[in-house]
Amino acid sequence: MCRLLIDRDFEAGDEPVKLCVRDGVPVELRKQLTVELQYDTIGESVGFFRFDPAGARRLAAIVAGYIAGDRANMPHEEAVRDLLLEGSQIFEVSDVTGCPWIEIDFPNDVTRAADEVLPQLQSLSGVSR
Repeated sequence: MCRLLIDRDFEAGDEPVKLCVRDGVPVELRKQLTVELQYDTIGESVGFFRFDPAGARRLAAIVAGYIAGDRANMPHEEAVRDLLLEGSQIFEVSDVTGCPWIEIDFPNDVTRAADEVLPQLQSLSGVSR
């Protein structure tokens, strides 16, 4: 079984990778959504994924196809999306709305993670700095 994390409290726009769910089943994972897509829940994909051995092997094969087909520059979510949409694996969605997390794209994100997110995580776990 594979797992995706969703944060329903997100800023809409072109940057977040959206995770769309219909009846508890993930149906899309992408920054840009088609107008006709039907879903009952939408949120930002946190970017952490869990794959069982079969899912990991299949994802590796998809990524190898990207490399062989000159698509190595594609965002990693596209390969995960392909795995999701082909239907060969079972995906679960865990809602982490309200939990502290941060996407780290730039050096200032690391500072923000250390100053803002880490203390929240430590307070949740009872660990001090």
